[in-house]
Order: sequence, then C-alpha cells, then structure tokens
Amino acid sequence: MSRGAKIAIGCAAAVLLLTVLGVWGVWSAMGGRAGWHVFLAEMTTSDERAIEHYRRATELRPEDARMQMRLANALSDTGRDDEAMAAWERAAELAPEDAEPLVAIARVRIDDKEYEAAADAAEQAVERDRRSVDAHLALGEARAGLGDYQGAVQALKQADDLGATAREIGWPLGQACEALGERKAAIRAYRRGAGSCDARCKERLAELGEQAPEREERRAERESSSTMGPGEGLIFGGFMLAWFGMYAVILVLTFAGWAAGILALWDCAHRAFDRPSTRALWCIFIFAMHWLGALVYYFAVYRTGDPPRLPPRVRLPQQPPPAARG
Repeated sequence: MSRGAKIAIGCAAAVLLLTVLGVWGVWSAMGGRAGWHVFLAEMTTSDERAIEHYRRATELRPEDARMQMRLANALSDTGRDDEAMAAWERAAELAPEDAEPLVAIARVRIDDKEYEAAADAAEQAVERDRRSVDAHLALGEARAGLGDYQGAVQALKQADDLGATAREIGWPLGQACEALGERKAAIRAYRRGAGSCDARCKERLAELGEQAPEREERRAERESSSTMGPGEGLIFGGFMLAWFGMYAVILVLTFAGWAAGILALWDCAHRAFDRPSTRALWCIFIFAMHWLGALVYYFAVYRTGDPPRLPPRVRLPQQPPPAARG
C-alpha cells in the first residue's frame, strides 16, 4: 500500500472517530432519550402525541422541573387544566427558586375566579423573584379580584417599573384606578393600552367620553419605551452585519470546497497509480471528506508528484483499409 493510501486511511479513521464523538456529544447535550422525546414533541403536529412524548420525558427525568413545565403547558393548551395544575405544582416543588410555575398556577386560578388561591400563588412567585414582571401582574389582577384595589395598583405599578408593556398594564391598571375613583389615572392607563391596540381600552375610553390616542401619539409612546439608545443601535447593526458577513464567507468557502474536491478528483483520475484500487480509494476519500479530502490529497499526492501523471493519449492516424484483391 502506498504512503498516500495510508495517509488517506488514517485521516478517514480520525474523521470517523471525531464524527462519533460529535454525535455522542450532541446526544448528551440534548438530554439523551428525554431530550429526544422533547424534540419529537416539538416537531409533531398532534397535541396528544406531544403530550405523550412530554409524559415519557418526565418519566425518564422525573426530577427535572423544565420537563414538568413543558408537560403542563401542553396540557393547558388542550384545556386539561387539572392535569396541568398537577404538573405545575410538581415543577414548583422541584424548582424552589423559579417563579414561572407559580405564575402559571396563579393565572389558572384567576381564570377560574379563585382569586384568593391566585393571590397566594402570585405572592409566593414574587417572593421567589421580585423582578418578575409576570409575577407582579398576576398579583395585581388577583388582588383586584379580591377587591383590594389599592394593593392591585401597587403591584401593577411595580410591574410597570420593571418593564411591563403598555398592552399588559393598560387594562388591569385602568380598572383598578377606576375602582378607586381615580379617573385621570384610569384614563392615562386606558390610553396606554389603546395605544398598543387593546380593544378593551378603546371601548372603555369611548364609554368615558375620551378619545383613543392618535397614530402619532402611539408612535411617540413606542419610541419613548424603546430601551436601545443610538450607540446600542449602532453596535447591534454592526453585529448583524458581521453575522451576515460570516454566512457569506461560509457560503463562499462551501463553493470553494466543492471546486477543490472536483479538481482533486479530476487529477486523481489522471495519476499512474500502481493499482486501480488505490485510485478508487483516493476518489472515495475525496468525495466523502469534501474539502478536507482535497487538502490531504494535495499534500500527499499532488505536491509530491507521486505517482506521476499519466502521459496524454495520442491518437494514431487510422490506416486506410487494404484494397480488395481482384
């Protein structure tokens, strides 16, 4: 076996080993079998199959709170709130510092008009994460349901300070302020919600004899609520430009790799190898390894000139057929 063939076999074995290690790493990063079931659940279009895969994932990883929350969200989307509630409660037990499952429990309780239980869950969520916008919003709505409008306004204003959107804060804050008799504050809240295209706020403003904000006012509100300054916008634009530039470079290198592979195959076909099997081995290696195969071929064969290239074929002139004897 020639030196070039040995190099090709060694490189192929190394690439195969790296491929196996890479696949194993990706499998481990996905979470093994549980992660595979989560992937299948997200890819399927059937709600029941998604729930089945999420259940399987929770069985494989029973101490994973994120798996429980995925199952709870899937169950809630299909209207199975009782089962979803059990999954959220299990997630809250498994993740004692995460406010998300408690916020979900509070939302379900609010929809069921169980405001006392909703307030308890929301208060626990706030204790776990005092910077959670969703937790303060849920607490404000639960307190409003209990008739504690002053506490509702306080929780909703806290959510507003933490970055709640105008669409999230407009309607509940307007309702609480209106219940306290603060008409001007309620109108300001409704106008914020109407500026974010909240139909409830628009209808309530019309009932109160007020006009919804014009398009210019809505644009000004969006501009004033933007958290990105001029310098940050320039940095973000440069980052996106570099991102697309990277993809352009990858595309160019891909075409260059294909071109190098084709040239390497053409050169390999015109080399005087000792055995045809060596030429076939090099062709398979170049085709499988793409640009890497072409690079190895360049240093192992083309640059060394071993084996040499075949001489060009010379076509001999065709001899005229002998004249027929009489």
